[in-house]
Amino acid sequence: MVIYVDELFLENFIMNYIILYITAYFSKIKPKWYRLSLASALGAIYVILTYIVNISIYNSLISKAILSILIVIVGFNFKRTVEFLKIICIFYLTTFAIGGAGFCIGYFSDAVTITETGMIYVKEISLKIVIISILITFIMAKVVVMILKNRTNLSAEYFDIDIFLEDKKAKLSAFLDTGNTIHEPFSKRSVVFAEGEELRDFFPKEIYEVLIKGEDMEKIKEDFWKSRIVLIPVSTINESYQIKCGIRTDKIVVHDKECNFEKERIAVVLCNNISKDGSYSAIIGKSIFEM
Repeated sequence: MVIYVDELFLENFIMNYIILYITAYFSKIKPKWYRLSLASALGAIYVILTYIVNISIYNSLISKAILSILIVIVGFNFKRTVEFLKIICIFYLTTFAIGGAGFCIGYFSDAVTITETGMIYVKEISLKIVIISILITFIMAKVVVMILKNRTNLSAEYFDIDIFLEDKKAKLSAFLDTGNTIHEPFSKRSVVFAEGEELRDFFPKEIYEVLIKGEDMEKIKEDFWKSRIVLIPVSTINESYQIKCGIRTDKIVVHDKECNFEKERIAVVLCNNISKDGSYSAIIGKSIFEM
């Protein structure tokens, strides 16, 4: 059988790039094209080596596992082990889903044949089958993500949340406002509104006064606090259009009966008398449960 190395490289490079891009999409990562290109090239070179160098170790499960780990390390910039595990799981799911979709389409188009004895014969997987497989996988993944978003018990009104900033932590009872769609204008991250008194110890006095009043931001001199300030446009029924001053936290954890949702760099807007009867001390929107 004649194998054209350039075609083999290009086909695998494109496939790897698409898989990595879909992985980045569902991991909520803004990928660097050059990192994805390097990782895709690494995978394509590996495939060529399996054809040129006839050594069984290249086709072993361990070799493929190591390759996938290297591809993820090269393709994405992550700082924590948890991030790596999340990315590699999505990478595997994407790869298996596209492969499974391709197999099914190939079976129904006679490109794949299963004999009575259980033997599987693959004639030729065309580019058309690959493209359809990718589209089907992407659409199905979007549907699954939507289902997972709604899986949370949003019929509940209150959730316990933990707010983390540097070495400080506060536990608050949050009211779920399903009509709250307020988010940061650029990052599109969800925004949490919290009772100022509950977080007073998080900040120096002058910083707290600026955040709770939402004015005199020029008083903030320290680079640490200036880098965390975010301006958030807010429009409510009771108030006209306003610009609120929020502060980015390290992370917020929302505790649900089935699982916990951990979101990093969520902005918090400090408020006075957030609850008239004191039944809750924070307000969250349903977008905070999004993956």
